Amino acid sequence: MFKKVGTVIRTLYHLRLKQLIYQLKYRLGAPQLFPKSLNLENNLTKVSSFGFLKTPLTFKSGPYQFRFLNQSVLFPDEINWNYNKKGKLWNYNLNYFDFISNENLNSDEIRTIIESFYNQYNLLEDGKEPYPTSLRIMNLIKVINQHQSDKIETVLKNDINRLFHSLEYHLLGNHLLENAFALYFGAHIFPEEEKLVQRSIKLLKEQLEEQILEDGGHYERSYMYHQIILGRLLESISLSEANPKVWNIDFVNFLKEKAHRMVSWMLTMSDNGKIFQRFNDSVEGISPTTSELIKFSNKLGLVPTKLIKLSDSGYRVLKETNLLITANVGSITPSYQPGHSHADSLSFTLHLEDKPIIVDPGISTYENSNQRNLERSTSYHNTVSIQEKNNNEVWSAFRVGRRAKINLIEDSSQNLEAEHNGYRYLNSTHRRSWKVGNSKILISDYLNSPKKVIGTLNLHLHPEIEIMSTSNNSLKLNNNIQISFNADSEIQINNYNYSDGFNKLRSSKKISVNFSKSLTTEISYENSFHNRQLPS
Repeated sequence: MFKKVGTVIRTLYHLRLKQLIYQLKYRLGAPQLFPKSLNLENNLTKVSSFGFLKTPLTFKSGPYQFRFLNQSVLFPDEINWNYNKKGKLWNYNLNYFDFISNENLNSDEIRTIIESFYNQYNLLEDGKEPYPTSLRIMNLIKVINQHQSDKIETVLKNDINRLFHSLEYHLLGNHLLENAFALYFGAHIFPEEEKLVQRSIKLLKEQLEEQILEDGGHYERSYMYHQIILGRLLESISLSEANPKVWNIDFVNFLKEKAHRMVSWMLTMSDNGKIFQRFNDSVEGISPTTSELIKFSNKLGLVPTKLIKLSDSGYRVLKETNLLITANVGSITPSYQPGHSHADSLSFTLHLEDKPIIVDPGISTYENSNQRNLERSTSYHNTVSIQEKNNNEVWSAFRVGRRAKINLIEDSSQNLEAEHNGYRYLNSTHRRSWKVGNSKILISDYLNSPKKVIGTLNLHLHPEIEIMSTSNNSLKLNNNIQISFNADSEIQINNYNYSDGFNKLRSSKKISVNFSKSLTTEISYENSFHNRQLPS
Protein backbone atom coordinates (compact mmCIF):
# COMPACT_ATOMS: atom_id res chain seq x y z
CA MET A 1 0.00 0.00 0.00
CA PHE A 2 2.74 2.46 0.98
CA LYS A 3 4.58 1.64 -2.26
CA LYS A 4 1.46 2.53 -4.26
CA VAL A 5 0.99 5.76 -2.31
CA GLY A 6 4.59 6.70 -3.13
CA THR A 7 4.01 5.99 -6.82
CA VAL A 8 0.91 8.21 -6.86
CA ILE A 9 2.75 11.03 -5.08
CA ARG A 10 5.66 10.81 -7.56
CA THR A 11 3.13 10.96 -10.39
CA LEU A 12 1.12 13.89 -9.04
CA TYR A 13 4.30 15.83 -8.28
CA HIS A 14 4.80 16.59 -11.98
CA LEU A 15 1.28 17.83 -12.73
CA ARG A 16 0.56 21.50 -13.26
CA LEU A 17 -1.72 23.33 -10.83
CA LYS A 18 -4.23 23.94 -13.62
CA GLN A 19 -4.40 20.18 -14.27
CA LEU A 20 -5.06 19.43 -10.62
CA ILE A 21 -7.82 22.03 -10.43
CA TYR A 22 -9.52 20.73 -13.57
CA GLN A 23 -9.02 17.09 -12.54
CA LEU A 24 -10.86 17.88 -9.32
CA LYS A 25 -13.58 19.71 -11.23
CA TYR A 26 -14.22 16.81 -13.61
CA ARG A 27 -13.96 14.10 -10.93
CA LEU A 28 -16.57 15.90 -8.86
CA GLY A 29 -18.92 15.60 -11.82
CA ALA A 30 -18.74 18.90 -13.64
CA PRO A 31 -22.05 19.44 -15.47
CA GLN A 32 -22.10 18.40 -19.11
CA LEU A 33 -24.77 20.94 -20.02
CA PHE A 34 -23.19 24.35 -20.33
CA PRO A 35 -24.84 27.73 -20.86
CA LYS A 36 -25.13 28.61 -24.52
CA SER A 37 -22.90 31.63 -24.35
CA LEU A 38 -21.83 31.32 -27.98
CA ASN A 39 -24.09 33.23 -30.34
CA LEU A 40 -24.05 30.64 -33.13
CA GLU A 41 -26.21 32.01 -35.94
CA ASN A 42 -29.04 30.01 -37.41
CA ASN A 43 -27.29 29.30 -40.69
CA LEU A 44 -23.73 28.08 -40.92
CA THR A 45 -21.39 29.96 -43.24
CA LYS A 46 -20.64 27.86 -46.29
CA VAL A 47 -16.95 26.95 -46.52
CA SER A 48 -15.15 26.57 -49.81
CA SER A 49 -13.71 23.15 -50.56
CA PHE A 50 -10.35 22.49 -48.95
CA GLY A 51 -7.83 19.67 -48.84
CA PHE A 52 -7.86 17.06 -46.11
CA LEU A 53 -6.52 13.57 -45.49
CA LYS A 54 -8.78 10.69 -46.45
CA THR A 55 -9.20 7.78 -44.05
CA PRO A 56 -9.53 4.12 -45.06
CA LEU A 57 -13.08 2.83 -45.33
CA THR A 58 -14.19 1.47 -41.96
CA PHE A 59 -17.88 1.24 -42.78
CA LYS A 60 -19.91 -1.27 -44.81
CA SER A 61 -23.56 -0.73 -45.56
CA GLY A 62 -26.60 -3.01 -45.11
CA PRO A 63 -26.22 -4.05 -42.36
CA TYR A 64 -23.85 -1.66 -40.64
CA GLN A 65 -20.39 -3.01 -39.95
CA PHE A 66 -17.55 -0.88 -38.59
CA ARG A 67 -13.91 -1.88 -38.26
CA PHE A 68 -11.60 0.04 -35.95
CA LEU A 69 -8.36 -1.06 -34.27
CA ASN A 70 -8.47 -4.33 -36.26
CA GLN A 71 -11.78 -5.26 -34.64
CA SER A 72 -15.11 -5.43 -36.48
CA VAL A 73 -18.57 -4.92 -35.01
CA LEU A 74 -21.82 -5.60 -36.83
CA PHE A 75 -24.98 -3.62 -36.06
CA PRO A 76 -27.78 -5.53 -37.84
CA ASP A 77 -30.53 -2.97 -37.30
CA GLU A 78 -29.41 0.24 -35.60
CA ILE A 79 -25.98 1.66 -34.82
CA ASN A 80 -25.32 1.71 -31.07
CA TRP A 81 -23.27 4.87 -30.60
CA ASN A 82 -22.57 3.88 -26.98
CA TYR A 83 -21.22 0.43 -27.89
CA ASN A 84 -18.31 -0.32 -25.54
CA LYS A 85 -17.76 -4.08 -25.60
CA LYS A 86 -14.50 -3.58 -27.54
CA GLY A 87 -13.25 -0.97 -25.10
CA LYS A 88 -13.46 2.79 -24.81
CA LEU A 89 -10.99 3.50 -27.60
CA TRP A 90 -13.12 1.52 -30.08
CA ASN A 91 -16.18 3.57 -29.07
CA TYR A 92 -14.13 6.75 -29.41
CA ASN A 93 -13.28 5.75 -32.99
CA LEU A 94 -16.93 5.19 -33.76
CA ASN A 95 -17.74 8.69 -32.50
CA TYR A 96 -14.79 10.35 -34.27
CA PHE A 97 -16.64 10.10 -37.63
CA ASP A 98 -13.31 9.69 -39.45
CA PHE A 99 -15.09 7.41 -41.91
CA ILE A 100 -17.65 10.00 -43.00
CA SER A 101 -15.44 11.58 -45.71
CA ASN A 102 -14.58 8.30 -47.40
CA GLU A 103 -15.30 8.46 -51.13
CA ASN A 104 -16.91 5.01 -51.14
CA LEU A 105 -19.82 6.12 -48.95
CA ASN A 106 -22.80 7.34 -50.95
CA SER A 107 -25.19 10.13 -49.96
CA ASP A 108 -27.90 7.77 -48.72
CA GLU A 109 -25.47 5.95 -46.41
CA ILE A 110 -24.14 9.22 -45.01
CA ARG A 111 -27.66 10.58 -44.47
CA THR A 112 -28.66 7.37 -42.65
CA ILE A 113 -25.58 7.53 -40.39
CA ILE A 114 -26.21 11.19 -39.54
CA GLU A 115 -29.86 10.55 -38.76
CA SER A 116 -28.96 7.61 -36.51
CA PHE A 117 -26.42 9.71 -34.64
CA TYR A 118 -28.80 12.67 -34.36
CA ASN A 119 -31.57 10.48 -32.95
CA GLN A 120 -29.28 9.14 -30.21
CA TYR A 121 -27.38 12.38 -29.57
CA ASN A 122 -28.95 13.13 -26.19
CA LEU A 123 -28.15 9.59 -25.02
CA LEU A 124 -24.44 9.75 -25.88
CA GLU A 125 -21.94 8.88 -23.16
CA ASP A 126 -18.26 8.65 -24.21
CA GLY A 127 -19.11 10.30 -27.53
CA LYS A 128 -19.77 13.62 -25.80
CA GLU A 129 -16.34 13.78 -24.19
CA PRO A 130 -14.15 16.61 -25.51
CA TYR A 131 -11.68 14.48 -27.49
CA PRO A 132 -14.13 12.55 -29.72
CA THR A 133 -16.24 15.71 -29.93
CA SER A 134 -13.23 17.59 -31.31
CA LEU A 135 -12.53 15.04 -34.03
CA ARG A 136 -16.20 14.78 -34.93
CA ILE A 137 -16.46 18.56 -35.39
CA MET A 138 -13.58 18.56 -37.86
CA ASN A 139 -14.81 15.51 -39.75
CA LEU A 140 -18.35 16.84 -40.16
CA ILE A 141 -17.03 20.18 -41.42
CA LYS A 142 -15.09 18.29 -44.11
CA VAL A 143 -18.32 16.98 -45.64
CA ILE A 144 -20.80 19.71 -44.76
CA ASN A 145 -20.85 21.19 -48.28
CA GLN A 146 -21.88 17.91 -49.87
CA HIS A 147 -24.25 16.77 -47.14
CA GLN A 148 -25.54 19.91 -45.42
CA SER A 149 -28.68 19.32 -43.38
CA ASP A 150 -30.45 20.65 -40.30
CA LYS A 151 -29.29 17.58 -38.38
CA ILE A 152 -25.58 18.15 -39.13
CA GLU A 153 -25.97 21.83 -38.24
CA THR A 154 -27.65 20.98 -34.94
CA VAL A 155 -24.94 18.47 -34.03
CA LEU A 156 -22.18 20.93 -34.92
CA LYS A 157 -23.73 23.79 -32.93
CA ASN A 158 -24.14 21.60 -29.85
CA ASP A 159 -20.68 20.04 -30.18
CA ILE A 160 -18.89 23.35 -30.65
CA ASN A 161 -20.74 25.00 -27.78
CA ARG A 162 -20.06 22.09 -25.42
CA LEU A 163 -16.39 21.88 -26.42
CA PHE A 164 -15.97 25.63 -25.95
CA HIS A 165 -16.86 25.12 -22.26
CA SER A 166 -15.10 21.79 -21.64
CA LEU A 167 -11.57 22.13 -22.95
CA GLU A 168 -9.26 19.41 -21.66
CA TYR A 169 -7.10 21.46 -19.31
CA HIS A 170 -7.07 18.48 -16.93
CA LEU A 171 -5.05 16.52 -19.52
CA LEU A 172 -3.33 19.16 -21.68
CA GLY A 173 -1.00 17.67 -24.33
CA ASN A 174 -2.34 16.45 -27.65
CA HIS A 175 -5.92 16.39 -26.28
CA LEU A 176 -5.98 20.15 -25.70
CA LEU A 177 -4.31 20.72 -29.06
CA GLU A 178 -7.04 18.72 -30.83
CA ASN A 179 -9.61 20.83 -28.93
CA ALA A 180 -7.91 23.93 -30.33
CA PHE A 181 -7.91 22.61 -33.91
CA ALA A 182 -11.62 21.79 -33.61
CA LEU A 183 -12.48 25.31 -32.39
CA TYR A 184 -10.41 26.72 -35.24
CA PHE A 185 -12.35 24.61 -37.75
CA GLY A 186 -15.57 25.74 -36.09
CA ALA A 187 -14.58 29.39 -36.39
CA HIS A 188 -14.62 29.03 -40.17
CA ILE A 189 -18.30 28.06 -40.23
CA PHE A 190 -19.19 30.64 -37.55
CA PRO A 191 -16.78 33.46 -38.52
CA GLU A 192 -18.95 36.16 -36.96
CA GLU A 193 -18.76 34.61 -33.49
CA GLU A 194 -15.88 36.69 -32.14
CA LYS A 195 -15.44 34.75 -28.89
CA LEU A 196 -15.04 31.51 -30.84
CA VAL A 197 -12.64 33.06 -33.34
CA GLN A 198 -10.45 34.71 -30.72
CA ARG A 199 -10.32 31.75 -28.36
CA SER A 200 -9.49 29.30 -31.17
CA ILE A 201 -6.58 31.39 -32.44
CA LYS A 202 -5.26 32.14 -28.96
CA LEU A 203 -5.45 28.51 -27.81
CA LEU A 204 -4.06 27.04 -31.02
CA LYS A 205 -1.13 29.45 -31.06
CA GLU A 206 -0.32 28.83 -27.39
CA GLN A 207 -0.40 25.06 -27.77
CA LEU A 208 1.60 24.92 -31.00
CA GLU A 209 4.23 27.20 -29.48
CA GLU A 210 4.51 24.89 -26.48
CA GLN A 211 4.07 21.51 -28.10
CA ILE A 212 6.17 21.84 -31.28
CA LEU A 213 9.82 21.79 -30.25
CA GLU A 214 12.70 23.73 -31.74
CA ASP A 215 13.76 20.82 -33.97
CA GLY A 216 10.17 20.28 -35.14
CA GLY A 217 9.27 17.23 -33.08
CA HIS A 218 6.09 17.03 -31.05
CA TYR A 219 6.88 17.18 -27.34
CA GLU A 220 5.17 13.88 -26.46
CA ARG A 221 7.94 12.22 -28.51
CA SER A 222 5.70 9.79 -30.39
CA TYR A 223 6.15 9.50 -34.17
CA MET A 224 2.51 8.40 -34.49
CA TYR A 225 1.12 11.43 -32.66
CA HIS A 226 3.55 13.68 -34.50
CA GLN A 227 2.00 12.52 -37.77
CA ILE A 228 -1.56 12.87 -36.48
CA ILE A 229 -0.92 16.45 -35.38
CA LEU A 230 0.97 17.33 -38.56
CA GLY A 231 -1.99 16.07 -40.59
CA ARG A 232 -4.35 18.26 -38.58
CA LEU A 233 -2.05 21.24 -39.05
CA LEU A 234 -1.92 20.74 -42.83
CA GLU A 235 -5.74 20.48 -42.96
CA SER A 236 -6.04 23.73 -40.99
CA ILE A 237 -3.72 25.52 -43.41
CA SER A 238 -5.69 24.23 -46.39
CA LEU A 239 -9.01 25.24 -44.78
CA SER A 240 -7.79 28.79 -44.09
CA GLU A 241 -6.21 29.28 -47.51
CA ALA A 242 -9.43 28.16 -49.20
CA ASN A 243 -11.48 30.41 -46.91
CA PRO A 244 -9.47 33.60 -46.30
CA LYS A 245 -10.76 35.84 -43.52
CA VAL A 246 -9.45 39.03 -42.01
CA TRP A 247 -8.57 37.09 -38.87
CA ASN A 248 -6.84 34.08 -40.43
CA ILE A 249 -4.68 35.59 -43.18
CA ASP A 250 -1.68 36.39 -40.95
CA PHE A 251 -2.25 33.34 -38.75
CA VAL A 252 -1.76 31.00 -41.72
CA ASN A 253 1.88 32.07 -41.92
CA PHE A 254 2.36 31.03 -38.29
CA LEU A 255 0.74 27.65 -39.02
CA LYS A 256 2.96 27.17 -42.07
CA GLU A 257 6.11 27.83 -40.10
CA LYS A 258 5.16 25.16 -37.57
CA ALA A 259 4.16 22.69 -40.29
CA HIS A 260 7.39 23.24 -42.22
CA ARG A 261 9.40 22.42 -39.12
CA MET A 262 7.29 19.34 -38.36
CA VAL A 263 7.70 18.04 -41.92
CA SER A 264 11.48 18.47 -41.66
CA TRP A 265 11.57 16.48 -38.40
CA MET A 266 9.43 13.72 -39.91
CA LEU A 267 11.67 13.43 -42.97
CA THR A 268 14.79 13.31 -40.78
CA MET A 269 13.37 10.63 -38.48
CA SER A 270 11.93 8.56 -41.33
CA ASP A 271 15.07 8.69 -43.52
CA ASN A 272 13.19 10.70 -46.14
CA GLY A 273 9.93 8.85 -45.75
CA LYS A 274 11.26 5.28 -45.79
CA ILE A 275 10.84 4.32 -42.11
CA PHE A 276 8.06 4.48 -39.54
CA GLN A 277 9.54 5.02 -36.07
CA ARG A 278 7.82 3.19 -33.20
CA PHE A 279 9.20 4.94 -30.11
CA ASN A 280 6.75 5.46 -27.22
CA ASP A 281 3.07 5.04 -28.18
CA SER A 282 3.50 4.47 -31.90
CA VAL A 283 2.33 1.79 -34.30
CA GLU A 284 1.39 1.74 -37.96
CA GLY A 285 -2.22 2.06 -39.08
CA ILE A 286 -3.42 4.88 -36.80
CA SER A 287 -1.92 8.10 -38.15
CA PRO A 288 -1.79 9.31 -41.76
CA THR A 289 1.09 7.64 -43.58
CA THR A 290 4.39 9.44 -44.09
CA SER A 291 3.89 9.39 -47.87
CA GLU A 292 0.40 10.91 -47.55
CA LEU A 293 1.74 13.70 -45.37
CA ILE A 294 4.64 14.39 -47.73
CA LYS A 295 2.23 14.57 -50.69
CA PHE A 296 -0.12 16.91 -48.81
CA SER A 297 2.69 19.19 -47.62
CA ASN A 298 4.06 19.39 -51.17
CA LYS A 299 0.64 20.56 -52.41
CA LEU A 300 0.74 23.33 -49.82
CA GLY A 301 4.27 24.34 -50.85
CA LEU A 302 5.84 23.16 -47.60
CA VAL A 303 8.88 21.41 -49.06
CA PRO A 304 11.96 21.51 -46.78
CA THR A 305 15.17 22.35 -48.60
CA LYS A 306 17.22 20.28 -46.13
CA LEU A 307 16.75 17.89 -43.25
CA ILE A 308 16.63 19.36 -39.77
CA LYS A 309 19.27 18.76 -37.09
CA LEU A 310 17.68 16.74 -34.31
CA SER A 311 18.02 18.32 -30.89
CA ASP A 312 15.42 18.87 -28.16
CA SER A 313 13.07 16.09 -29.29
CA GLY A 314 15.62 13.70 -27.77
CA TYR A 315 16.26 11.48 -30.80
CA ARG A 316 19.39 11.00 -32.88
CA VAL A 317 20.02 9.24 -36.18
CA LEU A 318 23.39 7.60 -36.91
CA LYS A 319 24.22 6.25 -40.36
CA GLU A 320 26.89 3.87 -41.58
CA THR A 321 26.80 2.67 -45.20
CA ASN A 322 23.35 1.03 -45.40
CA LEU A 323 22.91 0.75 -41.63
CA LEU A 324 20.76 3.28 -39.79
CA ILE A 325 20.43 3.58 -36.02
CA THR A 326 17.81 5.75 -34.34
CA ALA A 327 18.53 6.32 -30.65
CA ASN A 328 16.40 7.67 -27.83
CA VAL A 329 18.55 9.98 -25.70
CA GLY A 330 15.74 12.19 -24.41
CA SER A 331 13.96 12.33 -21.08
CA ILE A 332 10.19 11.97 -20.75
CA THR A 333 8.37 15.07 -21.94
CA PRO A 334 6.25 16.89 -21.16
CA SER A 335 6.73 16.16 -17.48
CA TYR A 336 3.06 16.96 -16.75
CA GLN A 337 1.66 14.65 -19.47
CA PRO A 338 3.73 11.45 -19.87
CA GLY A 339 0.75 9.24 -20.82
CA HIS A 340 2.23 8.12 -24.14
CA SER A 341 5.75 7.58 -22.77
CA HIS A 342 7.50 4.27 -22.19
CA ALA A 343 10.34 3.09 -19.94
CA ASP A 344 12.69 3.11 -22.92
CA SER A 345 15.58 5.39 -21.94
CA LEU A 346 18.60 4.83 -24.25
CA SER A 347 16.71 2.38 -26.45
CA PHE A 348 17.38 2.23 -30.20
CA THR A 349 16.23 0.70 -33.48
CA LEU A 350 18.31 -0.58 -36.40
CA HIS A 351 17.43 -0.62 -40.09
CA LEU A 352 19.49 -2.14 -42.90
CA GLU A 353 18.74 -0.89 -46.40
CA ASP A 354 15.48 0.57 -45.01
CA LYS A 355 14.40 -2.83 -43.65
CA PRO A 356 13.71 -3.18 -39.89
CA ILE A 357 16.17 -5.44 -38.07
CA ILE A 358 16.17 -4.50 -34.38
CA VAL A 359 12.79 -2.99 -33.64
CA ASP A 360 10.58 -1.43 -31.03
CA PRO A 361 7.78 -4.00 -30.51
CA GLY A 362 5.14 -1.24 -30.77
CA ILE A 363 1.77 -1.08 -29.04
CA SER A 364 -1.37 -3.19 -29.40
CA THR A 365 -3.68 -1.76 -26.72
CA TYR A 366 -4.46 1.23 -24.53
CA GLU A 367 -6.49 -0.87 -22.10
CA ASN A 368 -5.12 -0.99 -18.55
CA SER A 369 -3.82 -4.56 -18.77
CA ASN A 370 -0.76 -6.78 -18.43
CA GLN A 371 -0.15 -6.36 -22.16
CA ARG A 372 -0.17 -2.57 -21.88
CA ASN A 373 2.22 -2.71 -18.91
CA LEU A 374 4.53 -5.06 -20.80
CA GLU A 375 4.60 -2.91 -23.93
CA ARG A 376 5.63 0.14 -21.88
CA SER A 377 8.25 -1.72 -19.83
CA THR A 378 12.03 -1.52 -20.14
CA SER A 379 12.28 -5.23 -20.92
CA TYR A 380 10.20 -4.63 -24.08
CA HIS A 381 12.73 -2.17 -25.49
CA ASN A 382 16.27 -2.37 -26.83
CA THR A 383 18.00 -1.11 -23.75
CA VAL A 384 19.25 -2.38 -20.38
CA SER A 385 17.10 -3.23 -17.38
CA ILE A 386 18.78 -3.53 -13.98
CA GLN A 387 17.52 -6.20 -11.60
CA GLU A 388 14.60 -6.68 -14.07
CA LYS A 389 13.20 -3.24 -13.11
CA ASN A 390 11.92 -0.38 -15.25
CA ASN A 391 14.11 2.66 -15.88
CA ASN A 392 11.00 4.88 -15.68
CA GLU A 393 8.18 4.11 -13.25
CA VAL A 394 5.40 3.40 -15.73
CA TRP A 395 2.14 2.20 -14.22
CA SER A 396 -1.59 1.97 -14.93
CA ALA A 397 -2.24 2.62 -18.63
CA PHE A 398 -0.95 6.19 -18.93
CA ARG A 399 0.87 7.04 -15.71
CA VAL A 400 4.54 7.59 -14.89
CA GLY A 401 5.93 8.13 -11.41
CA ARG A 402 9.71 8.29 -11.08
CA ARG A 403 11.41 9.45 -14.31
CA ALA A 404 14.91 9.03 -15.65
CA LYS A 405 16.89 12.16 -16.34
CA ILE A 406 19.23 11.75 -19.32
CA ASN A 407 22.59 13.47 -19.59
CA LEU A 408 23.96 13.70 -23.13
CA ILE A 409 27.74 13.23 -22.98
CA GLU A 410 28.80 13.08 -26.65
CA ASP A 411 26.74 13.99 -29.69
CA SER A 412 28.41 13.77 -33.10
CA SER A 413 27.60 12.24 -36.46
CA GLN A 414 29.37 8.94 -35.65
CA ASN A 415 29.63 8.88 -31.86
CA LEU A 416 26.79 9.20 -29.38
CA GLU A 417 26.95 8.73 -25.61
CA ALA A 418 24.44 9.36 -22.85
CA GLU A 419 23.72 8.39 -19.25
CA HIS A 420 20.51 8.24 -17.24
CA ASN A 421 19.67 8.04 -13.54
CA GLY A 422 16.44 6.07 -13.84
CA TYR A 423 17.87 3.46 -11.46
CA ARG A 424 18.88 5.90 -8.75
CA TYR A 425 16.49 4.08 -6.41
CA LEU A 426 18.87 1.10 -6.86
CA ASN A 427 21.85 3.43 -6.41
CA SER A 428 22.83 2.69 -10.03
CA THR A 429 23.18 4.53 -13.34
CA HIS A 430 23.26 3.27 -16.92
CA ARG A 431 25.57 4.77 -19.54
CA ARG A 432 25.51 3.78 -23.21
CA SER A 433 27.54 4.76 -26.25
CA TRP A 434 27.07 4.08 -29.96
CA LYS A 435 30.01 4.22 -32.40
CA VAL A 436 29.62 3.75 -36.14
CA GLY A 437 32.33 3.17 -38.75
CA ASN A 438 33.83 0.55 -41.06
CA SER A 439 30.39 -0.89 -41.81
CA LYS A 440 29.67 -1.79 -38.23
CA ILE A 441 28.14 -0.41 -35.07
CA LEU A 442 29.64 -0.77 -31.61
CA ILE A 443 27.35 -0.36 -28.60
CA SER A 444 28.86 -0.17 -25.11
CA ASP A 445 26.82 -0.37 -21.91
CA TYR A 446 28.17 0.53 -18.46
CA LEU A 447 26.49 0.10 -15.09
CA ASN A 448 27.79 2.32 -12.31
CA SER A 449 26.88 0.93 -8.88
CA PRO A 450 28.71 0.53 -5.54
CA LYS A 451 27.50 -3.07 -5.33
CA LYS A 452 27.07 -5.82 -7.85
CA VAL A 453 23.89 -5.51 -9.88
CA ILE A 454 22.75 -7.59 -12.84
CA GLY A 455 21.87 -5.83 -16.06
CA THR A 456 19.95 -7.42 -18.90
CA LEU A 457 20.32 -6.21 -22.46
CA ASN A 458 17.30 -6.99 -24.64
CA LEU A 459 17.26 -6.80 -28.43
CA HIS A 460 13.99 -7.36 -30.28
CA LEU A 461 14.20 -8.70 -33.82
CA HIS A 462 11.63 -7.98 -36.52
CA PRO A 463 9.45 -11.04 -37.27
CA GLU A 464 11.02 -11.40 -40.71
CA ILE A 465 14.51 -11.67 -39.24
CA GLU A 466 15.72 -15.21 -38.61
CA ILE A 467 18.54 -16.39 -36.38
CA MET A 468 20.54 -18.63 -38.72
CA SER A 469 23.18 -19.82 -36.25
CA THR A 470 24.76 -19.16 -32.86
CA SER A 471 28.32 -19.79 -31.72
CA ASN A 472 30.01 -18.76 -28.50
CA ASN A 473 28.82 -15.20 -27.94
CA SER A 474 27.70 -14.31 -31.44
CA LEU A 475 24.69 -14.82 -33.67
CA LYS A 476 24.29 -14.78 -37.42
CA LEU A 477 21.01 -13.46 -38.81
CA ASN A 478 19.64 -13.66 -42.32
CA ASN A 479 20.86 -11.02 -44.79
CA ASN A 480 24.34 -11.62 -43.40
CA ILE A 481 23.98 -9.61 -40.21
CA GLN A 482 26.05 -10.67 -37.25
CA ILE A 483 25.77 -9.65 -33.62
CA SER A 484 28.52 -10.34 -31.11
CA PHE A 485 28.77 -9.78 -27.33
CA ASN A 486 31.75 -9.79 -25.01
CA ALA A 487 29.62 -11.20 -22.18
CA ASP A 488 30.51 -14.19 -20.01
CA SER A 489 26.91 -15.33 -19.68
CA GLU A 490 24.89 -17.26 -22.22
CA ILE A 491 22.85 -15.61 -24.94
CA GLN A 492 19.17 -16.26 -24.35
CA ILE A 493 16.69 -16.39 -27.22
CA ASN A 494 12.99 -16.13 -26.39
CA ASN A 495 9.75 -15.31 -28.15
CA TYR A 496 7.94 -11.99 -27.78
CA ASN A 497 4.84 -10.50 -29.40
CA TYR A 498 5.45 -7.91 -32.09
CA SER A 499 2.52 -5.58 -32.76
CA ASP A 500 1.19 -5.27 -36.30
CA GLY A 501 -1.35 -2.76 -35.04
CA PHE A 502 -3.90 -2.50 -32.27
CA ASN A 503 -5.17 -5.94 -31.21
CA LYS A 504 -2.89 -7.62 -33.75
CA LEU A 505 0.21 -9.52 -32.56
CA ARG A 506 2.63 -11.97 -34.12
CA SER A 507 5.51 -13.90 -32.65
CA SER A 508 9.13 -12.89 -33.09
CA LYS A 509 12.51 -13.47 -31.46
CA LYS A 510 14.14 -11.54 -28.65
CA ILE A 511 17.83 -11.73 -27.69
CA SER A 512 18.74 -11.25 -24.02
CA VAL A 513 22.19 -11.09 -22.39
CA ASN A 514 22.89 -10.73 -18.67
CA PHE A 515 26.00 -8.90 -17.47
CA SER A 516 27.46 -6.93 -14.62
CA LYS A 517 29.42 -3.70 -14.94
CA SER A 518 29.90 -3.59 -18.74
CA LEU A 519 28.86 -5.14 -22.03
CA THR A 520 30.02 -4.52 -25.59
CA THR A 521 27.80 -5.36 -28.56
CA GLU A 522 29.04 -5.29 -32.14
CA ILE A 523 26.65 -5.36 -35.10
CA SER A 524 27.93 -5.92 -38.62
CA TYR A 525 26.76 -7.25 -41.96
CA GLU A 526 30.19 -8.03 -43.42
CA ASN A 527 31.61 -11.56 -43.79
CA SER A 528 34.93 -10.56 -42.24
CA PHE A 529 33.17 -9.67 -39.00
CA HIS A 530 35.38 -11.65 -36.62
CA ASN A 531 38.67 -10.53 -38.17
CA ARG A 532 38.34 -6.79 -37.75
CA GLN A 533 39.83 -4.72 -34.99
CA LEU A 534 37.22 -2.96 -32.88
CA PRO A 535 37.39 0.83 -32.77
CA SER A 536 38.87 2.19 -29.60
